[in-house]
Amino acid sequence: MIRVTLLIKSATLCAMKRLTITIYLIATLALAGCSTTPATAPQLSAQAYLQMAAQQSGTQRQQLELMAASRYLDAGNTTQAQKLLSELSKTALPSELFTSYQLLQARVYLARRQPQAALNRLKKMSLSNNTLNQEQYEQQLQLTADAYQQTHNLIGSIETRTTLYNIEDNSQKKKTLTAIWLSLQTVPATTLQSISDPSLPRSIQGWFELNNIINNHRPENSMTSQLIDWQQQFPNHPAKTLLPKSLATANTSKPHRIALLLPLTGKYAGNAEAVRNGFFTAYYYDKQHSSQAPNIQLIDTSSTPVDMAYQKALKNGADFIVGPLTKNNLAALTRSQRLTVPTLALNTLPNTRKVNNLYQFGLSPLDETQQLIQKAQQTHHHRALIIAPNTEWGQPITQHLTQQWQAQGDEVIDTLLYSSRNQLSQQLKQLLRIQDSYSRGYAIRSILGTKDVRIVSRRRQDFDSIFLIAQPNMARQIQPLLQFYFTGDIPVYALSQLYNGQLNPGKDRDLNSIAFCDMPWVLEPQHMHPNYLNTLQQQTQQVWPQSYQKYSKLYALGIDAYRLTQNLDTMELLPDFGVRAATGTLYLNNNHIYRQLMWAQFEQGKPRLTH
Repeated sequence: MIRVTLLIKSATLCAMKRLTITIYLIATLALAGCSTTPATAPQLSAQAYLQMAAQQSGTQRQQLELMAASRYLDAGNTTQAQKLLSELSKTALPSELFTSYQLLQARVYLARRQPQAALNRLKKMSLSNNTLNQEQYEQQLQLTADAYQQTHNLIGSIETRTTLYNIEDNSQKKKTLTAIWLSLQTVPATTLQSISDPSLPRSIQGWFELNNIINNHRPENSMTSQLIDWQQQFPNHPAKTLLPKSLATANTSKPHRIALLLPLTGKYAGNAEAVRNGFFTAYYYDKQHSSQAPNIQLIDTSSTPVDMAYQKALKNGADFIVGPLTKNNLAALTRSQRLTVPTLALNTLPNTRKVNNLYQFGLSPLDETQQLIQKAQQTHHHRALIIAPNTEWGQPITQHLTQQWQAQGDEVIDTLLYSSRNQLSQQLKQLLRIQDSYSRGYAIRSILGTKDVRIVSRRRQDFDSIFLIAQPNMARQIQPLLQFYFTGDIPVYALSQLYNGQLNPGKDRDLNSIAFCDMPWVLEPQHMHPNYLNTLQQQTQQVWPQSYQKYSKLYALGIDAYRLTQNLDTMELLPDFGVRAATGTLYLNNNHIYRQLMWAQFEQGKPRLTH
């Protein structure tokens, strides 16, 4: 929109003040419960809170500025959040606001990977004997646990999360237990062994032992009996609620002969070769470190109908099949015959019924849209613009994202389907309604009969977030235009297609401030877990450098595909325990393998992991 500077009648001014006071009261309630905002509160931008704060003084002004800082943090803008908090630190804050200030400052430190500063701040809160309400106390514990985890103090993190588990609502307990479990997966087994001590609290010993059973069980079929022993040894451990009740009747087994079905010639040859290379890299690593590695047969599906390739694999004795790779072949396979052995498809079909023995695993962007939605909701955003390509790739993603977003009760305010770089500027200008307020401004000039009306360009104000569906080249065109059209305080969320996995700070500066989800393989290669994944990545880069540069994520898919042949039995037995992998933390639900991705934000042309 456009700001039109006019003399405002006193009645209108009074109405604006009443609105500000109303929202101030809502902000007071929100900050009293820390940074979470009640569902009934209007979801305003940081700029909106600052504009209202400018009309207030004293405690009311401080309250609104704290709310603005919280919204900046929600949007990942730590610079503006810290600037506000630094200004507030120079003023005398009443005790109830000082608590909110302390928690917000700790959030800034954690977002900037300064965990010790966050811990110091949080410990001061404990020593000051401030009275915290339940929600503030829970957030203090959550932030403390996260800070301990960033400092690699695993025991401190688990102890703090255990305290949180004991006081929080039952609806949140599973989330806390899962966080403890995932924190254990970030630590190498050798480190866990070095810090394990009989003097540790019983609950921590239980977590260490459970981790050892699930991740290091040997020999075959011993895991269930070990888990039963663990239950007897730790009968009151909170993690017991994550284990199935039917352990005694469970059976786990590993395949002996695996068939890998890939189109090794033709249109998809490059993709297939990357998957094959990753698969065999993981296989040979396993063979070097285990006497129980299976036999592998490779079958080309390029010139053979997929159902015939499947039958060939069965005739050759396969008791586990990996593939096919393409959607068309997967659809054909599911139509043509009953699957008689476990089959791990390297793609996914939308809205398919459950097929016995079929497990779907791929890098589909449709699976990622739910994580965009969760991220936006976690940061209290509920009214989105969608910007996506008007292509066969972009249209189904847009449709799926819209349906999922609206199913949560959130709004898609507007959608732009772009098709040409040449029209991007005009299309974005129309999407953001920059021109509308020029028209209103000129109309007011005409009514007043004067040109003494100052017109300032502004965008529309009815949205609080942007979902961007774009490949890197188009995103580098779109983001600078969004910034130019006054969306600097609006968070932009993107899918993993935004980043190809190759660092390019010069070009990717145009992606600054975009938050996106992606796999550990590209976002955190030096700290992947299990830690041998880093070794596999180095091997693939060295042996196939050109192919790797183009298909790096498909190498990760191949590596995880092999690991899944060895882990599907565990995942079926323990669906609540995610498996850390190259493509994400993997969960099995209704025979579909979902990837929990990591979040990063571009800063100075480089992706930086976000808290």
